[in-house]
Formats: sequence, structure tokens, C-alpha cells
Amino acid sequence: MSVELHFCGCGSGICSLMVMETPGTSSGTSSGIHRRCPALVAAVFVAMGIAVSDRLCLPIGVWLVAASAAWFVALVGWLSGGRRTMPCALWFVLCALGGVRHHQYTQLLSQHHVSRAGVYGTKGELVGRLAHDPDQLTDGRQRVVIHLDAIAAEGSTLQPLTGDLLLTTSADVHGFVADAGDRVRWLGRIRQPQPARNPGEFDYRRFLDLRHNLHATGTIYREGDVISIDSRPDHWWR
Repeated sequence: MSVELHFCGCGSGICSLMVMETPGTSSGTSSGIHRRCPALVAAVFVAMGIAVSDRLCLPIGVWLVAASAAWFVALVGWLSGGRRTMPCALWFVLCALGGVRHHQYTQLLSQHHVSRAGVYGTKGELVGRLAHDPDQLTDGRQRVVIHLDAIAAEGSTLQPLTGDLLLTTSADVHGFVADAGDRVRWLGRIRQPQPARNPGEFDYRRFLDLRHNLHATGTIYREGDVISIDSRPDHWWR
């Protein structure tokens, strides 16, 4: 049986390898896990790259050079008919791309990003702008995404803070009247979304991260916690 390995394009650092049979062959005679389960093997090598990047914290240039070199070796192996060289090089490409993806997701974030600034659990004055008009919930609460600008922990001055926060206002707070783009200052605590605590349980932290790129939540419980709401300036085209 002859097998052709085709390397597919990658999106967000995730690649896949597909095994395609040549005409006249039977898939039942295929041997080797890399031939029977190429997606599984690809995922394993990407995960290996993520694990290495998390442990060694290598510069992104190292990962890019490694991926380029492995891709070149795979290309040379394909042109020269090297049936063993090309697959091994492609596995290494996947590993390097896993490292690039991990670096992109973690190391390229600003040190002031809410997920890296060490502010979870911090209570103080928060400043940010509304990403959209608040959503009115059926129980009287409001919910809106805030583009964070700064934070002042109790007893300290304002410090830069970036990232998005999902803010919820209690049904008892009636003074939170704002529109998209308005700048709001309030007293509150930054919390990290709760992960799944049991197998099969809904993972709220993962849901907010992957679906909405949100890494923090906050709640306004009292009317007095709203310090100020500054409307964005009107423009001539509005």
C-alpha cells in the first residue's frame, strides 16, 4: 500500500495531517497510528510544543526558526522522495507551531493585561469604557463588557490596566445609565471566572475565554459604588 501525506494549512497555530490513499489500495491494510489517526498524532505534537513553550519560555524567534527549518527539511525530503524524512520533519513543524501558538497567546500580552497583572481578587477603583450598550437581564440586572483602562487598589494611585471585563450591576443599582463608549468609574473587585469543578461540568472560565476573549468579571452591588459616568463627546455626524 502506498500512502501520501498531505500537509494542510494552519489556522491559529493549529495544523492537521491527512492521510490519503492512492487509488487501488485498501484502508484496512494501513498500519501505524500516524496513518490511521493523523489528527490525533498532529494534536499530540502541537500539545508537545505548547508544553515545551510553557516550561522553557523560549523567544518566539526560536520557534519561528525551528518551524521554518523543519518545513525546509520536509520540502527537501518530499522533492528527494525521502519517505521517512518528510513525515518526521512535518511532526517537528507541528511541534514548533504549538510553541508559536502558546507564545502568541501568553507572552505577547501586555504586562498590564488583566490576566497577567496579578489583580484577581483586588478591590479598588476601576476605570474603563463600555464596549456596547448594557444588556438588560430579565431579573433587572444589567450586563456589559468593559474595556479596562486603569485600576487603583485601596490606598494606591491609578495604574494602567488592559483587557476586557464582564461587568454585572445588581437590580438595586438604578444609577448605572450609560451607553456604548461611555467612560465609567466604579468601586469593585476583579474576579477570575470560575472553572469547572467536576468532570463534565460547564467550564465558565473556558467559555468566556474562548468564545468572548474575557478574562475577568466584576459586580456593582450598591448604588454608591458607581463613582462617575462620563458620556463620550458628540460628533458632528451623530
